[in-house]
Amino acid sequence: MSEQLTLGEQQKFHAVIRVAAITPPTGRGRSARIETENGATLWIWPNKVGLLNVGQEYEVEGNINQDYHNITKVRHIGPYRAAKNPHPQPKQQNGKRMEGNYYKPRSPEEQVQIWVCALLGREIDMGRGFLPEAVLIERAKVHRKVWEALFGEGAEGGEDDEDRSAE
Repeated sequence: MSEQLTLGEQQKFHAVIRVAAITPPTGRGRSARIETENGATLWIWPNKVGLLNVGQEYEVEGNINQDYHNITKVRHIGPYRAAKNPHPQPKQQNGKRMEGNYYKPRSPEEQVQIWVCALLGREIDMGRGFLPEAVLIERAKVHRKVWEALFGEGAEGGEDDEDRSAE
């Protein structure tokens, strides 16, 4: 936002300001003092001082009389909004990284676990629920092998650690 004053031919000014402080008039026939966040001092008549609030942004116009910048017109722009961070940090939920509304796994083991759990959940939802523990373990091994065949480093069919130790 520009708080620099621009002068016209008739010693008028136009500016966009952010009000930092308002000092009421010190007596009858005197103006209220407006301090902007960049340190400029402007003056406004008491009947218009109610149009301004600290922390808000305004477009103002006025006249320059000797060393005083007297505000004659005020237009409220809105509350001050700091610039948004162009590089927002990823969301955190329970210490885990989130992208959008989904958890983003940090390691390949977590990716496999999510894959296996999702497929087992689908099998249960399709009516294969209440399977004995041995069958669920076997189905989990099958899903893990599929993961390793599709996405694993070897991508050869992926054997389980238990299968390797049995050989």
